[in-house]
Amino acid sequence: MFTKTKDAGDSDGPETASHAGDRPDMPRRAARPGQKSILASDLLIKGIVATEGALEVQGTIDGEIAAESIVIGHEGRVTGTIRAAQAELRGHMAGDIACGELTIRAAAKSRADAVCETLVIESGAWVEGRFSRPAPAPAPARPEPAKSAAAGTEAPKPDTEPDPAGPDTAKADTGKADPGQPTPGKAQPGGME
Repeated sequence: MFTKTKDAGDSDGPETASHAGDRPDMPRRAARPGQKSILASDLLIKGIVATEGALEVQGTIDGEIAAESIVIGHEGRVTGTIRAAQAELRGHMAGDIACGELTIRAAAKSRADAVCETLVIESGAWVEGRFSRPAPAPAPARPEPAKSAAAGTEAPKPDTEPDPAGPDTAKADTGKADPGQPTPGKAQPGGME
């Protein structure tokens, strides 16, 4: 049905399950990042498939796949969502793809919308869908004090205004309009605001 390649450090003895929801009575090997799982062509999965390593799909998956690296083989068929750092399509894909690097090989048939940083489509591939880049992360805002262009000094704070009696004193803004000053938003004599 499916196989998992052996790393050089694998032991032959069973290890207990380490993930919540796993059956403790079922021995299995502990997951190791970098391992490759192969889902054979006679396998049908409906649901979620997730691994920290690489995944090669030769069978049929109807659902969600999350892995570090995903290859949909020539016999593979995926309907659903793929999330991976790297994805390579050689078989059939229908749904949505979110990855860093996407390669669509010549034998692939893809009807998917993809969000990826890097895209390669080989000549001969059958492709239908939209491709876009991920939205850039917003830059953190850094508040800086306002500088006066002429003097290179700090401008007055918004809640104070300079006092005509002298440059070293300031009066608090009371929210009332000064009768000698124009009111913002109202037309002034002469047509200028």
